[in-house]
Amino acid sequence: SLCNLNDGAATSDQPLALDHRHNRGGIVFWRKTKTLGSKVFCDGKWWHWCTKHICASDYDGLYMTHDESGHDKWQERKDHFKEHNRRVKREKQGGAQEGV
Repeated sequence: SLCNLNDGAATSDQPLALDHRHNRGGIVFWRKTKTLGSKVFCDGKWWHWCTKHICASDYDGLYMTHDESGHDKWQERKDHFKEHNRRVKREKQGGAQEGV
């Protein structure tokens, strides 16, 4: 897919061909390295560089759909969603065991 660069000051109308292959973690390669400036428009969304996403063996910052100031709110929603899914899974497993 093609993406357009915007570093917050100047816009490039030249589309970029980015590497959309995924690694084992499911993150496309172009999102892992800050080579496109502070934000880029790609796949119909604005992607912002966020330094709060760190995986020591893989990346130190990621292009995300939230900007850095929105990271904490994004993390709260993610944590809530994960806990809800864990609770539902536990309830389903418990219900299946009771019915045996």
